Formats: sequence, C-alpha cells, structure tokens
Amino acid sequence: MFTLDEDAELGQYTVGFRLGDYDQSQPLVIDPPVVVFAGYIGGESNDEGLGIAVDGSGNVYVVGVANALMMGQTIEIPTTVGPDLTQNGNQDAYIAKIKADGTGLVYAGFIGGTGNEGGFTGSGDMGVAVDSSGAAYVTGRTTSKPTDGFPITTGAFDNTLGGMQDAFIAKVKPDGTALTYATYVGGDGVEEGVALALDSSGNAYITGYTDSGTNFPVTGTPAQATFGGAEDGFIAKLNAAGSALVYAGFIGGTDVDRGRGIAVDASGNAYVVGSTKSTAATFPKTVGPFLTQNGLSDAFVAKVAPDGKTFVYAGFVGGTKDDEGIAIAVDRACTTACQAYIAGFTGSKPDATEKFPAVVGPSLTFGGNTDGFVAKVKGDGTGLVYAGYIGGTQADDARGIGIDSAGFAYVTGDTASNQTQSFPLTANAFDNTYGGNGDSFLAKVKPDGSAFSLVSYLGGDGADIGFGLATDASGNAYAMGETTSTAASFPLKTGPFTVYRGGEDFWIAKVATAADVSITKTASPATGTVGQPLTYTLTVTDAGSLPATNVAVTDVLQAGADFVSATPSAGACAFNVGTRTLSCPIGSIAAGASATVTLIVTPTQAGTFNNTASVTASEDDTSTANNSASSSTSVDPAPTICAPRPKVGVTVSANGPGKVHVTLQANNTSFGNTLQKVTYGSVLNATVITSSQTGNGGFTVTLPAGTQQYQFDVQRITAGQAATAQFVVTDACGDWQTFAGLGTSVP
Repeated sequence: MFTLDEDAELGQYTVGFRLGDYDQSQPLVIDPPVVVFAGYIGGESNDEGLGIAVDGSGNVYVVGVANALMMGQTIEIPTTVGPDLTQNGNQDAYIAKIKADGTGLVYAGFIGGTGNEGGFTGSGDMGVAVDSSGAAYVTGRTTSKPTDGFPITTGAFDNTLGGMQDAFIAKVKPDGTALTYATYVGGDGVEEGVALALDSSGNAYITGYTDSGTNFPVTGTPAQATFGGAEDGFIAKLNAAGSALVYAGFIGGTDVDRGRGIAVDASGNAYVVGSTKSTAATFPKTVGPFLTQNGLSDAFVAKVAPDGKTFVYAGFVGGTKDDEGIAIAVDRACTTACQAYIAGFTGSKPDATEKFPAVVGPSLTFGGNTDGFVAKVKGDGTGLVYAGYIGGTQADDARGIGIDSAGFAYVTGDTASNQTQSFPLTANAFDNTYGGNGDSFLAKVKPDGSAFSLVSYLGGDGADIGFGLATDASGNAYAMGETTSTAASFPLKTGPFTVYRGGEDFWIAKVATAADVSITKTASPATGTVGQPLTYTLTVTDAGSLPATNVAVTDVLQAGADFVSATPSAGACAFNVGTRTLSCPIGSIAAGASATVTLIVTPTQAGTFNNTASVTASEDDTSTANNSASSSTSVDPAPTICAPRPKVGVTVSANGPGKVHVTLQANNTSFGNTLQKVTYGSVLNATVITSSQTGNGGFTVTLPAGTQQYQFDVQRITAGQAATAQFVVTDACGDWQTFAGLGTSVP
C-alpha cells in the first residue's frame, strides 16, 4: 500500500510502500497497471458522462448529457456520423463510440427533442449496453413529445409521452447513422430510465423509478404488479424489435424505492440493485440477502426470474444509516446460481449498533463520513460471500462495477479522501496523488474479496466523479465519468481528446490491470518408445494486457519416465530428484509474447505416460483455467532387434569347494532383448542349484518379464570326477546356444 507518513518531531513526511506478505526469496516487483488511453469528450458547456460499455473488439461506447452552449461559448461537444448531429434542446442525451485504440470517435451524436433528455447527473442515471453486432442501446429520461422532435420510430412500443417525463429506450445502428428504434416507457407521472442490460437475443432490460401509480405499463404477470407507493423502482423487458414489452412491473414498498443498476445472466434472470426507504413490512422481500431493513435508506438487491413472474430473491443490504446500491454486475455466461456483485455507498459502521454487514473484506474498517462499498451476493441469495468498504475518512462513493471471468471485481467512484486520510491506495496504484476537490478512483477486488489488488486515484486538480465501468476479457477496465480537471493535471494519454474545453467534460480511461498467462504442451514423437527420448515443448503465452513477471513453470514427473534435460528460452531449470519436480523460473514475458521450455524424458515402461505442467506469474490473471496443460502419451515397448543376433553373455566363476557360479547376461536390452527361460538338460556328476529347484534331471525355469540377468550354481557331486551341465537359454529372439561344462571350480 502507498503510504504518506508524518514525522511530528521532524515536521516532515515520508513517502513509501507498506507491503503485505510476499516470498522474500523472489525479487519484489511493484508492477503498476497501465493507463492505455485516457481523455476527454466535451465542449465549453457542461457535458456529463454517465454510462459506458465495451464491445468484443474493444470499441468503447459512452453516454451522458450534453448541455447547450451558453452565451459567449462557441465550442460544442464533438459530433460525427450520427445518430443526430443537431442538438435540439437545452439538454440532449449524447452517445459516442470511441475507437478501440482511443485515438478518436467512430460516431457521436444526440438523442433528443426540444425538451430535456439524458439523466440526473448528480447520480449517474443513464445506461448503455452493446450487442454482438455493435448496436448500442441507451436508456435515460425525456420530457420531449414526438411533436417536440423526440425521435420516436415507427412501430415503437409506446409513441406517446405519458406524463411530464418518461423513460426512453433507443437502439443505435452499428454504424451510428440512425436509430433502429426509440420508444417511451412510462405512465402519467415521472419516470427515470437509469440502467440497461441485454440478453443474447437482443431483448433490453431496464430499471429506474416511477411515481406513476395507476397507468404505468404493467405487462404480463410480473413479480410485483401493484404500485407500492410514493416512488417505486421498476423493471421492464423490451423485445428485440422494440415493439412490445415482454414484462414490466414494480420493485418497492410504501416509501421511496429506486432501481439503480441492472444485469442479466445467460438464462435470462435479471438482477436489480437500488435503494429503498420502505420498511420490511411493505417491501417485497423474499429469501435474502437480508430480510430486515435497518436504516433511513438501505440498498436492495433482487433477482427476477426469466419470465418476470417471481422474485427468486429480494432483500436488503445496509445498516442504520443511509445506504444505497448503485451498480450491479453478473457473469453473463453464468446460467445457474449466479453470484451478483453490487456497489454503492454507506454511512453505516460494521458494529452491533449500526449493523452494516461487512464480512471477509476487502476492508472491514469504516473510514468515516460515507464510504463506498462492494459486496458479492451468494448464488441462492441467502447472504453475502463478502462485503467491505472502499474509502478514507472523507466522503467516498462507489458508482460503477464490472467483473472479469476470473471473478475480480472492478469498481469506480469518487473520493474526497487524500493520501493522509486513510484512502486505501495500493502499492501498484498508477496515480497515487490526490488531485484536489474530489478525485475519481479505480479499485480492483480479489475474487475471494479478502483484499484489493488495486486501488488508485484517477483525476486531476478539479472535481472528478466516476460513474460507469466496463471490463473486457483481457483484464482491461474501462471507466468514465465527468471532470472539471485541466489537461495539465489529468492523467491524459492518447485520447479520444486531450484538450479540456471547460465546464464539465466527459472523461474516459482504459486501464490494463492483468496478465493472462497460459501454457500448452506438445509431445514429439506423438507416440513414445521405452528407452527412446520423448520431447515435450511447453509454450507459455501472455495474452493479457500487462507484461507477466516472475513467470515460473512447474512440472512434476510421474513414474514411468526418467528426466533427461530441460532447456528454457530464458532463465534456467532445476530438477529435484527426490520429488521429481522440474522448476523453471523464466522471468518476464511481454504482453502478447511467448516463452518455451523444452523438456526431454526417457520412458522406462510401456503404457500411457501422463504429464502435467503449470505456470504462475505475479500479476492478476484473467483466466486461471489455462494455467495448466496435461498430456497423455502412449509409450510402446522397446523393439526387439534380432539382426544381428544379440549374444547372451555367459560367465563362469568358482564359488566355493566344488561349486561353480554361472551368470547369464542379456545384451541389447535397450532394444527389447531380455531373458525368458533357461532349460536344463542332462547333468553328469553335478547338481544344479537354482531357485527352489535342485536336481540332476531336466527341468525348465521360466524367468520374470524383463529379466536381463540370471544366475545359478552347479555343485559337483564327487570331487575329482568330470562333471557337465547342459542348458539352453531362450531370449526374445528365440533359443540360444546350448551350454555344457562346468568350467573351473575349487577342488
């Protein structure tokens, strides 16, 4: 952790890092995440970034509010291609697609009429998502009727502004030139479209809040069909054509309830997070995480079944002070018992009085004022896997959350806590200096929730707020919000624009936070042979966004092969004979690069030789599933070479009075030649002593498979008399010569 410690006696500060436990036999690497790009979008007026999404190619989509220029201002927010290049009112919704390398815009334009569109900027109430074709979907609020120029499309579900303000959903064509559809969602009161998610079929799910108690477009038989009172959260599912609601209903009790974030899993379950002031007696609670409303306002989280008819779970997360849930994420590939990740802020301590349900981490210490929080909900909704704080002694809010396939949670928000006010900066922070007047932050939580793997400021000398966060498969985090910080102070890099235009501007940043090391294994030849070299090529690749450091390959050899050598492309390997473990520290691998280890073994037995190698690195890894590789290699017996005919060695030596010791030794054993049996013929004036058999008649001894050497004794019966013993040796190539005679013995 980055530290700034004050020495009261000397009146000075000491800057350094406070380290946790680590292997001190290894080099210490403080490898910071890398800002890939960071920049502005804005004009001279106030332009506020509120939501972000990223597609499979790394293009970034941002939405927010563009305010009309005021007197004396001339520089407008940039537009290009569409969907509408003309600002129609004082406030229009704005969408931009940023190139994957951050160098500029693919398209940018407005969605709106002569009224006000977008979202409430103080709370980040606006959402965006993108489908596999590159079409972007936007939700927000509008006060514009179709006659005011709001771009309602033919065939839209609702083409009438129901009250003073409705939520809207719009789908932007992949090329940005126009809208595929745009529709209202609302009744005769006031609606706010806050967040949006998609399923794989292109159905759009939105949440927000409404005070339309009588004619909100309740559709189907939703989990809550009746307005609770005051203001309710809502959830609505719009079909892929934008022409009809699949279902729509409320989430709330008799007091103020607001839906703030939404996510969808691969089975079509929808997850909603928000805030509620309603008591447990009137809120539609079921299962959990908690069924008691503790304070002035609690966060809530709910899971809605795919048909919208039931709450799988719905419950509270909070203490006795104000607590709000703002953002939610779930693994979109998950199908059952999916765990939801939520973020928000709280004023509640984790003690018996204020009751915030902090458990595991990443921090169990309430900093003060308000803290951001991050929590992971159990798949069945019965409780929390972890829940902890993000903050220092001043006001801190968490507003955006995303996850990767390894289970790391990424959070953005804003903080008024500087380095001396207990903000939990980590040693690898890419920005460890508080800019002033409030900074955005980026945090990354370990999969088990026990600690942060990254906490960094992201801001300049003005006011910076982080509203939205998205992630990709390579461990990149995409964050955005609004800023009044000058270009000289903000951590700019590349773009999309590096000039601050004034007022409030969007800020957007892509931060590389992880490596992705993988290992593959190939065998040559594909089928091995006993006694012949078998070569494995282990290839380690970093497909992540950061270089991988302290990369190490480990391979434990199973029985059935002898180690010969291991040659890495960098570093050196060591083989522990006792544990049969190969260890190869190969150093660092650049992002996108590879390293190899060539391992040679000699199989010692026929059958199947199984081998597994694994790789580790110091950095967070976006996918641990590819950190090991196994192979099963068929091993054939050694071939028997009988041409030229291998000889069987015979040696005879004295071994006591009247006794001769005979040794048979197979040759060419590496090519399959082994002894199989010894057949004894007639014996004259002698007794053959072998195994449990003794005698002077003919008999055969069958030898165990793989025998290379066999020994026996022959004892003279009568000293001084001639003695002979005849025997035939059979090896893998057939019968060998007949041997006779005892040779030399001791009288």
